[in-house]
Amino acid sequence: VNISGGTVNGNVYGGYNETYGEASNNTVTITDGTIGGTVTGGYSQYGDANNNTVTISGGTITGMVTGGQSTNGNANDNTVNLLAAMTLAGINGGSGSTVGTGNTLNIAAKDVIVSGNYANIYGFQNMNFYLPAGIASGDTMLTINGGSATDLTGVTFGIAAQKGVSLSTGDTVNLITNSNGLTTDSSLTTKKLTTAPTATSLTLDSAYNLSISKSGENTIIATVDSVTSSDASERAKSLVETRAATTTFLNSAMDMMAGQGFTEEQARAYLKQTLPKLDYWKRYEELSDDGQFDAFKRQLIEEINDLHIEGMPEVRNLNALVGRYVNLE
Repeated sequence: VNISGGTVNGNVYGGYNETYGEASNNTVTITDGTIGGTVTGGYSQYGDANNNTVTISGGTITGMVTGGQSTNGNANDNTVNLLAAMTLAGINGGSGSTVGTGNTLNIAAKDVIVSGNYANIYGFQNMNFYLPAGIASGDTMLTINGGSATDLTGVTFGIAAQKGVSLSTGDTVNLITNSNGLTTDSSLTTKKLTTAPTATSLTLDSAYNLSISKSGENTIIATVDSVTSSDASERAKSLVETRAATTTFLNSAMDMMAGQGFTEEQARAYLKQTLPKLDYWKRYEELSDDGQFDAFKRQLIEEINDLHIEGMPEVRNLNALVGRYVNLE
């Protein structure tokens, strides 16, 4: 079920079965619109409701969001993805005739609020938080205002930062807060997330080392333990790719110039037109931290000059104006 606008006055189900059949492997994706009732990935009266996925990135939902629900069967391995700020009446991972397993909540936005009489979250064995771009120290991702404590015993908490996050060592973010209290294990079970959840297009930033802990009786927080300037392997990969692209371009350009009798003025004009299309200019932001880009330019100039291309004047500077042109003078 895909909803991208309009109004639904009732409930939304990815799969619904009132008999002994299953309601499993269904998806509900909501990007916009208004839902006047609840949203459920899969519901079965007597069968199982497993492996359902609900993904919400926009719109307004009046009722509760549930991954999978069965009155007399199992509700395991269901997933709820919340990718934008929203207010819900409750969030349920999986509820069946027995305690569920493998049900996961993925939150990738701040200001997700659960509010209303008896509103709460339950039925999850995994809760993962993907810090979004624009989040600041002290911001809150999930707030529960339902009038009662939230039971999070047995839950494994995961943490990662998305690309665009700008936090510093020592900064903290409130992952979950409930003024009525959070009941947890005496020692939280946590893990570092290295991949984005399925059914999403999130991009993670491996530069952040984060830890999760409980702060008082009402809040679970994430702390930035350290931030590395860049991933070494990605940096090396970037430099290697750039060298290869530069050498290939220069060789082909100069071969063409020589073969067609280009003058130096014509060669300069050609390079002005072609250089902006190379990947290393498009990666200006990626390389412009802590002097890395200036060092990269110096290295690039040395490599170009070391090619000793006949008729090619010495390159002394490269000035990148991203998306516009490159001044070769």
